Amino acid sequence: MARIRGGASGALITQASLSSISFTVRDLTDAETITSAQSLTVASVVYDDLQQSDFRWNQDSAATPGLDGAYGYNFLATIPASHFAQLDVRAESPFTVMSHRYRVDVLFTPTSGQAWIVPFEFTALATWTS
Repeated sequence: MARIRGGASGALITQASLSSISFTVRDLTDAETITSAQSLTVASVVYDDLQQSDFRWNQDSAATPGLDGAYGYNFLATIPASHFAQLDVRAESPFTVMSHRYRVDVLFTPTSGQAWIVPFEFTALATWTS
């Protein structure tokens, strides 16, 4: 989830302003690229209007807008779990397992002008499989 602005004007992105969106996943803990460029469907992940009623969005609100004076998000993508390493620690102590730090680089390609990357970094919790 994010509020994405792009281009020289810094305008909010819309479906019509983008020709494509793709992403790559990198495991920063192991310093390796996990997923090469994968496409996202623009119409499925970009909203033409800011979404302001989703309980998951907690970055800003009508009472406390962002630095740009707006609130809400216009980009929401779910990256499948299959793009992230799973740790099988059945034979190991859970105290020896490190959580992994990941970066998802999302490449926005506009209908005109230069493409740009928005990085999303996070630490994944250790996952135990049965």
